[in-house]
Amino acid sequence: VAAGVIGSLFNKSIIAGLTFNRDFVKMPLSVTCGLAGLLSGLIVMGLPDIFRNYAQVRQQLVEQQLDAGLVLMALAAQYLLTVIGYGSGAPGGLFAPSLTMGACLGHLVALFEQSLISSGDTGTLAVVGMGALFCAVARVPMTAVVIIFEMTTDFNVVLPLMISCVIAYLVAERLDPGSLYDQLLHWNGIDLKEEDGEQALLSKLPARKFMQKQVETLPQSCTLEDAQNRMDNSRHNGFPVVDEEMHAVGMLSKPDLLKAAIRKMSPDTPISRVMTPKPITVRPEETLAGILYLIEKYKISRIPVVERGKLVGIITRSDVLSAESKIIGMRTTSGSASYVVYQTRSAESGAGRLVVAVGDPQQADNLLQVAALIAKQKNFELECLHVITVPKDRDPSQTQVSAAIGRRIADQAESLGKTFGIPVHTNIRVAHELTAAVTETISDRDANIFLMRWTGSKKSNRSDELLQAVLRNTNCPVLIVNKVPQLDEAANIVVPIAEFIDHEFSLEIASELRERHENSMLYLLNLQNGSENVEQEAEYEKVFEAHRHQHGEHLKKMELEASSPVALLSAMRKEELCDVLLFGMPRKALLKAIQKGAFKKVLNRTSECALIISADAYKQVYRPEGPR
Repeated sequence: VAAGVIGSLFNKSIIAGLTFNRDFVKMPLSVTCGLAGLLSGLIVMGLPDIFRNYAQVRQQLVEQQLDAGLVLMALAAQYLLTVIGYGSGAPGGLFAPSLTMGACLGHLVALFEQSLISSGDTGTLAVVGMGALFCAVARVPMTAVVIIFEMTTDFNVVLPLMISCVIAYLVAERLDPGSLYDQLLHWNGIDLKEEDGEQALLSKLPARKFMQKQVETLPQSCTLEDAQNRMDNSRHNGFPVVDEEMHAVGMLSKPDLLKAAIRKMSPDTPISRVMTPKPITVRPEETLAGILYLIEKYKISRIPVVERGKLVGIITRSDVLSAESKIIGMRTTSGSASYVVYQTRSAESGAGRLVVAVGDPQQADNLLQVAALIAKQKNFELECLHVITVPKDRDPSQTQVSAAIGRRIADQAESLGKTFGIPVHTNIRVAHELTAAVTETISDRDANIFLMRWTGSKKSNRSDELLQAVLRNTNCPVLIVNKVPQLDEAANIVVPIAEFIDHEFSLEIASELRERHENSMLYLLNLQNGSENVEQEAEYEKVFEAHRHQHGEHLKKMELEASSPVALLSAMRKEELCDVLLFGMPRKALLKAIQKGAFKKVLNRTSECALIISADAYKQVYRPEGPR
């Protein structure tokens, strides 16, 4: 019983020490280890010489009879020093300390028994105490019995050892469920849960994860002859029929064409007369279980996937089979990376969705204005995301957090939505890691553009990790802003034109920024690399002429020598005309640039003007699969 009580207290103390170090000390590992070593050394200096060798202490506890005060001192010292040492984060084991404390406990019990009935073997009870306390810490009764028996090879201790280990296990499990090693895994954010059943996994996989986004469609005005030609030249046996706005209005399959041929209908007959109207559709959030139910109930072979009323994908029986194979992989993965604590939804009436991650409430208003401006220009919905991180030992879905800052940011976003006349969604999530929550949101919400603030400074490690994770693990275009521009003030906006830079998207944003203030100027920067480039000159003049009518006298020319984004940023530091600089980079080029110190260093130093850098969408090659 005593071993169970001490074992459960020891486990709680170890976790408390680690938590105190993480939440309050917040120092590097080398510093905490040094402080723990200093404190341990000072404590040992005040103890008798026997404590300089703990292996010798444990041996004497088993082989000799020691004074009760000395044994109690050894138990307290071992307990305290282990908590200090392990709580500092220093690597080390807990097996030997638990054996020493168990030997102390068994020795004390033997001395107490001798004082009562003048009987009690200190050696035997010390060995039994070693096994009992180790079992209370690790919660492994049979392992404790086997280990201690192998250490002593004494059959006389097996029976009392088994009884004490089982009782210690039951007491410790009642006071503090879970072994120390399970609690350490949980503290590090690792939960060893039982596998979900098949039905639960079917309910977790959404349609967006396995639907085909490359959809072959037929226009509503198509004739039977054209449809037959498309069907003969395609590997598919059916097509969704869409109107001019990509709304799914019907389904046409080979049996429909066969019926039309039997009825001897004219080849010029519109397919609307033979197609299946008002097809059954699902949203991207629909689960695999729901889709299986629809396929079996209505005996259909394909289901269109629609969002905001428009066709975004299609699911066939072969897609369902492929999705079921993914269930095997899901058995070893955890659930959602984040937990939604607050969200609002507006009308899904935009042509796409822009997700903006906002963490700092002081920068929220200006960043949200830039996001709203881009969403307005692209006719997108705006989704404002705020992530609250919690330690890995706390379940995001069960941790009490304050969403006050996130609610304030959400209110700002909704207010801007009314000003700009765009639909606004808000999303506050709790997660262990910022990167996982953001990438999950981008995927779940089918973001068409992601916007975030990134300065490139040495203190922005979280921003670096987030940006790299988004570039690697998502497909949508990415926009990064180092300093949010003041949209209500006149500004000199510069867009470079060069072979190594994408300018089309940047020009769209720059045009909107320029028109926000009547005194703003737009400069098209012709980048030279030291040699004459006829094609680039022609492209520059073409772009300039294309925008002259829109901006008139507010459009000017600039020239500068630069052969890379780093050289461009270095050169722009000397330009006083530039208030906002916009340019695009290939996705892989931006990812490599972030990892290199030169780009981050020059970006961090470019504080005179606001930078808006875009990365293109991830290009994925779709290879045809087998026939459907």
